[in-house]
Amino acid sequence: MNYKVDAHIHITENGDYHGLGIDCSVEKLLRQMDESGYDKGVLIAVPNMNTNAEISRICKKYPDKFIGFGNVDPNNKNFEDEIERLKFEHNLNGIKLHGRMGKFSYLHENILPICKKAGKLDLPVEFCLWPAFPGPLSEMSPYTIEKYIMKCPETNFIIGHVGGFKMWEAFMLCKAYPNVYLDFTYTINYFENTSYFQDIIFMLKKANPKRCMIGSDFPENNLSDIKRISEKALKDFSIAERAEIQGNTILNLTNNN
Repeated sequence: MNYKVDAHIHITENGDYHGLGIDCSVEKLLRQMDESGYDKGVLIAVPNMNTNAEISRICKKYPDKFIGFGNVDPNNKNFEDEIERLKFEHNLNGIKLHGRMGKFSYLHENILPICKKAGKLDLPVEFCLWPAFPGPLSEMSPYTIEKYIMKCPETNFIIGHVGGFKMWEAFMLCKAYPNVYLDFTYTINYFENTSYFQDIIFMLKKANPKRCMIGSDFPENNLSDIKRISEKALKDFSIAERAEIQGNTILNLTNNN
């Protein structure tokens, strides 16, 4: 069976999203998944919004619905223990590094050892590379993480949001290194009505569908909108190619196939 998977979701147990009055509850997410035909979703912990334990509890409550990614703080001197707990205590399937929300630089001295440790534990590492303030924006370039990709060939890297408008850097990294995957979440809808959308379609095809994924960034976007945009982008793709991009890639990457 080919599962349809939303590769990028943010929720909290109390349904509060950064105090903005936006509902990011499990109940709302499950309704949207049912309405839009998504079988599974990847829940991603966000620094200063929720904890790895929180994401773990939700995943354990709905084991057939959710896969979890935890966050790791490079400022924590015990980051290796944090990664061990993430995998063996919380049973999460990957690591998300979110410099903007976690208030750390992707040039931090502990980023490399985090990536190496992740590889040893078979945990993919996703970097949030959507260029947004607070910056510096120069550090949010996909090329910023190339040195980690090169030095950690045993670690699988996901370029979150495919680098936004710097998506061509992400594409070239994916072409150059077999351990790089592209997450088109948010970027695919943000640039829907621009020339970048044709670039995205090209990249989804040429980067290898088995290395690409799409998510909603719930609650930022409704799953039905992402379903529509994804189908628009993938209308000329084969059934097999769609299956990879819409689910198999992230399932294989997290050993949930």
